[in-house]
Amino acid sequence: MKKRVYMVLVFTLLALIPALSAQANATGFDLGYQCLSDLIDDKGISALTSEELSFSLLALSSDSKRQSDLSDALIAAGSGECWPSGSCNFRDTAIAILALNQINEDTDAAEDWLKNNTRAPRDLVWFLQIDSSSATSCTIKYQDIDRTIAINEDKT
Repeated sequence: MKKRVYMVLVFTLLALIPALSAQANATGFDLGYQCLSDLIDDKGISALTSEELSFSLLALSSDSKRQSDLSDALIAAGSGECWPSGSCNFRDTAIAILALNQINEDTDAAEDWLKNNTRAPRDLVWFLQIDSSSATSCTIKYQDIDRTIAINEDKT
């Protein structure tokens, strides 16, 4: 009876050695990629946001199966020009462009959308700092009005 128990134990250990060896040889990066891949499987590609798709594609672009699935889903999540489809924004579009460029997809339409939708900020307050090692004066032109500023030697 003892021989049989020992034999079963030995065969079980021999069966587990390859699995344990593979786990021991996996790097932190491999484990991280596997964790991300598992999270995608758990949530489902169709449930990922365009931002999640973009970052997942950037991380997993070396996995050809994942790359294909993620890029198809990312392209479908956009309008062809911007991301996410229906509520385009600069940040998500820029991240999608980065991800798609990583896998050599054409992003010309999205880049054109970004360029054409760029505008100056509206509520931006500018502060002007003038520094001089000696007394000086400066002329500042703003809204077609010239203003002269005098700076004393003590920088007041």
